[in-house]
This record gives sequence, structure tokens and C-alpha cells, in this order.
Amino acid sequence: MSHINEIANNIMNTINHNNALTDKQKHEFINQIMETVNITVSHIKDATSLNEVTNVEQAGISSLNKIKDLANLQVAKNNAIAKLNDAKTSVINKIKDSILNINQQTALINMVNTIYSDALNDINNDVTIEQVMKDMNNGINKINAVLNLLNFEVSQISDVQHTINHENSTNNINENSNNTLHELIPNNSTNDQINNNVDDRSKDSNSLNLPNTNVDVNEQERFNNILAELLLLITMISLGGTLIRNKKKSE
Repeated sequence: MSHINEIANNIMNTINHNNALTDKQKHEFINQIMETVNITVSHIKDATSLNEVTNVEQAGISSLNKIKDLANLQVAKNNAIAKLNDAKTSVINKIKDSILNINQQTALINMVNTIYSDALNDINNDVTIEQVMKDMNNGINKINAVLNLLNFEVSQISDVQHTINHENSTNNINENSNNTLHELIPNNSTNDQINNNVDDRSKDSNSLNLPNTNVDVNEQERFNNILAELLLLITMISLGGTLIRNKKKSE
């Protein structure tokens, strides 16, 4: 009887000092051990032969080892669930901190919670430590896959924003160019003034017989050349913006 008590005490000490088990779990395992010891001792007392005593004691030790295995399995499950929960919390926090809108965030968070619940259910139903480790790794990998999806959606939003910023910049250039052109193009009063100046100078030239009567005509030609260059520049900028937008839409 002292041998089975010694084995039972060692198992109970191991359970009591294992921080991965909850107090409730420890209490349940220790109760099972004490009950097994009491039953075994009782059967040993009722034994009528040495061979029967040995068989009863071996049966009791076997039962204690099964309880120890169950305790170790529970330790593995608790550790696996803790790691699974850490992965879930980490990914959900990253989702909440992202630039996605509330609907996109909710969809990804629901996906993470579903994966977590499925993995948790699998782990709780596992009967070996190997199965626990497999289901834990599968769950964590699936949760991390959601993180990859999050990063992809964020990159898509960043690309769209970059395109919008580029188009706005192009539009601003076009607008500024148009404003500059508007300032450079003479209005009716300016044209009238130029024509008047030309007429006046022509009259003066006729009366004084001065040379170089085409000075104002040459200035007008230079102005027209500058105006043509500006129109060409604006056309090229506008076509560039249109090509970029069309390219983005086709993609």
C-alpha cells in the first residue's frame, strides 16, 4: 500500500506545481487520484492471496498513470489555447488599428473569431498531445492568413490613394497652366490697344517717313509663337493625366 501511496503523492505534487492548470482542474485531478488510491487500498485489504494483492495494486497504479496522462494532456491543451488566444488578440488589434473602414474591419474580425472557435473546439476534443499541437498550429496559421489579407487590403487602399493624389496633382497643374494662359492671352481691350498702337505708329511712319514699320508685327508673331508653345504644353499635360487614369481603370 505504501508503494501506491508514494506514486499518488508524486503525481499530485506535479499537478499542484503546474501553473498551466487552473485551480479547478488541479482539484479535479487530485480528487480522482485520491479516489483511485482509496479504491485500490480497499481492494488490497479484501484480497485473499498475495497474487491478488499484486494484481489489485498494479491495476491501481495503471489508473494513476492514466490520470497523470490526462493531466499532461490538459496542460498541453491549456498552453495551446493560450497561444491561439495570443495570435487572435494580436491580429484583431492590428485590424482595429488599420485604415480599413468599420465594415471591412468587422468582416476580418469575424473571420478571426470563427477560426479561433473552430480551433478551440478541435483542441478541446483532442485525445492526444500530438493532435493538440497539430490543431493549434493549424489555427494559428489560419489566423495569420487573415493578417496577410489585412495587409493586402491596406496596400490596395494605399495604391488607390496614391492614384487619387497623382490625379489631383495633375489637375492642379492643368488648372494653373490654364490660369497662366488666360493671363497671357490678351482680351478685347488689349487687342484694341495693340491695334490702335499699330495704327498710330503707321500714321507716324507715313508722316515722318521712318523705317522699320513692321516692328509691332514682329512682336505679335513672337507672342503668337509663345502662345502656341503654351497650348502644346497644356495639351501634353492633359493627355498625360488622361492616359494615367485610363491605365488605372483598365487595371
